[in-house]
Amino acid sequence: MPPVYIQEMKEADAGIHAALLLSFRNILRDLKLTGNEKVLIKPNLVVSSPAGSGVTTDLRIVSSLIRLLQEEGLEEIWVGESSLENTAEILQSLGAAELEKLGARVINFGEEGWISVESPLHLALQRFRVARAILDCDIIISAAKMKTHCDTGVTLSVKNLLGAISLQDRQAAHRTDIHKAIVDVYSYLHKSKRVVSVVDALYALDGRRGPITGTPIKMDLMVSGSDPLAVDAACVAIMGGEARAIPHLALAQQHGLGSLNFTVEGRRLADVQRNFQIPSLLPTSRSHLTSYALSHVFKKRSFLRFADKCNGCGACASNCPLGAAAVRNGKAWIVDEMCIGCLVCLESCRKGALDYRMHNEHAFLVARALYRIFNRIRNF
Repeated sequence: MPPVYIQEMKEADAGIHAALLLSFRNILRDLKLTGNEKVLIKPNLVVSSPAGSGVTTDLRIVSSLIRLLQEEGLEEIWVGESSLENTAEILQSLGAAELEKLGARVINFGEEGWISVESPLHLALQRFRVARAILDCDIIISAAKMKTHCDTGVTLSVKNLLGAISLQDRQAAHRTDIHKAIVDVYSYLHKSKRVVSVVDALYALDGRRGPITGTPIKMDLMVSGSDPLAVDAACVAIMGGEARAIPHLALAQQHGLGSLNFTVEGRRLADVQRNFQIPSLLPTSRSHLTSYALSHVFKKRSFLRFADKCNGCGACASNCPLGAAAVRNGKAWIVDEMCIGCLVCLESCRKGALDYRMHNEHAFLVARALYRIFNRIRNF
């Protein structure tokens, strides 16, 4: 089983670097570096919220990664992102320019251009466009944030890499099947690159409306490993959930993209576990018809819950893949008949004005409990 490193991380810069030294040197050793590799670090900088909000990756971790990679003799180190909002403004707001003073190159994926590639699996996206830096690098470090996610349950190492494809393709992913699309993208990266991960859990984000809105939880942890799937499984366990209940993680393991079983180095899992409010999720079926039926019987739909928080910024409307969101009379407006329940509008809302309902939620919770009991009996 692949090892996952769970390290206590103090908030001071020295504490962050110490946590990396304890775990990441082992990961770099496993990569058998020659010193000529080009390394791309992909943080989660989806919006300009500070790291202490639980929403974005702490750039002090990225700085420590850069220093550690340089100590290993690596010279070409890139940090790349494509955000939901104006990426250039977000990078500036979060102080990403400081990373260039360390010798790294900060890349706005959208400005560098996109290259069309083919998924090895063709689950939801046959082709999609990846950032040019993805093709040019040798190693990808997914520097993710530990967060809940209203549509995917959690967003960790594997989901973070969806930010390496174009916004248009991300919208297509939400229109089809987001879990299958995540695995399509990850399968391409897993096949063509060496991918490792480190998850920032100094502050994590809890709540059913993540990944932008929620409650920051001070965890003082860093989770890392050479198998991003195993790292994510460990993170879900820390959050009090089951990795096999997260469809994109279960699907990735089914396709041989990693393991949900792992060994732990560092802190004991039982000592760091919490009970996060991971949103209810539908299982992903191999049958498109079954997935379609489930998504309609137990459909999630967004609505404006806190009108006083909405400032009419239009982020929900600009990011909705079907044009079901708009701004009317200065407030967000969701056209219920057009809504497919992808919750991108909720993910885009910086003010926390939107919420969602699940159709037939009580029936879903009963069915989910029976499904889990059946699986446990079958696997006994």
